[in-house]
Amino acid sequence: TSLIEMALCSNQGLDLILDYPEKAKIVPKLFSEESGLLVEVENKKLDEIKKYLGTLGVNYEEIARKNSQKKFTIKSFKETMFSSDLNTIFNEWSKVSFEMQKIRDTEQSAEQEKQAYKEFDEFLTPKITFPIPDSGKRLFSQKPKVALLREQGINGHYDMAAALMEAGFEVDDVHMSEFGNKLNNLDTYRGLVVPGGFSYGDVLGAGSGMSSTILFNSKIKKIFEDFLGNDKNFALGICNGCQFLSGLHSIIPGVNSWPKFIRNDSDQYECRLVQLKIEETNSIFFEGMQGSVIPVMVSHGEGKAIFEADETNVVARYVDPNHENTEYYPFNPNGSNAGVAGVCNEDGRVMIMMPHPERTYLAKQYSWAPSEWQQYSPWFKMFDNAYQFAKKN
Repeated sequence: TSLIEMALCSNQGLDLILDYPEKAKIVPKLFSEESGLLVEVENKKLDEIKKYLGTLGVNYEEIARKNSQKKFTIKSFKETMFSSDLNTIFNEWSKVSFEMQKIRDTEQSAEQEKQAYKEFDEFLTPKITFPIPDSGKRLFSQKPKVALLREQGINGHYDMAAALMEAGFEVDDVHMSEFGNKLNNLDTYRGLVVPGGFSYGDVLGAGSGMSSTILFNSKIKKIFEDFLGNDKNFALGICNGCQFLSGLHSIIPGVNSWPKFIRNDSDQYECRLVQLKIEETNSIFFEGMQGSVIPVMVSHGEGKAIFEADETNVVARYVDPNHENTEYYPFNPNGSNAGVAGVCNEDGRVMIMMPHPERTYLAKQYSWAPSEWQQYSPWFKMFDNAYQFAKKN
């Protein structure tokens, strides 16, 4: 059972080899409930591992080997006792879950996710076109200030603050209730960042409650207009913050067509790792990153981008393992047209994204990452770019 799980998760065929003199002992062996450990070992390290286990007095046996046919077989003395392709096993294995998913989510998303397993051996296929920068800690430089904007229900501010501080910013926690009272301007800040979360529990619509607070108050609206109109400042909205800044498009210079965000096509809150391809735009955040494909976290229920006019200044798109723009679930977690995952304004200073790059700016935040990614992941360059922009201005 454990080997089947390993084969299905990796989409790799396995030959289970049980060379026991008495075949009558094979079934009891397979269904034994004694504790044990399965470890996958590279062939070139096999002798070394065997020798080490011998010094520990650990009983072991070679029990399986990978095959290239995407089949699961059970063999004994070269006789095949059982053989089935992984797709057949997967269909049986996931049958109940699949039928429940069709009811719980949508039938289309359930079918697409099932088909994706059959079509692709690997889901994560990163391609990086730039060197990953190092922060150098920047201990002795003057730190540009960023306002990290929060409202009731926002919960992604700690992740975002950590990424910004690592890039060299001084970060202030700013609450919406301070505007027009304690805060009458944002003149001391070079950046405004709105993190993800669930403002007002999203009961007023995804981020629209926050944007309405600004647009319907002339004093607060002017604070944001002045800040966003200054070409030396930048602004970034992620997830709920993306929805919020999208609601402010009327006071952001150089915004011709920005999307609004509606319920995911799966009809579910999606929390998963997907891949983004960085597009060619004026985004100051993605300078030098164009063409790269990077795994990123998504965590949203209302992330489908829809445009009233032609889509422009798209900074990133959801792509499949072949790096093609996709509307296919689960590679596109929400169904956004042409895989749109974020946009910027004309000069690239203001950007909104649905995914969460701040949750994977360190390589160790991934459950798997390429070995060449050392301390930082490729997403750190996004925050470093913002820092370089702020230092120049």
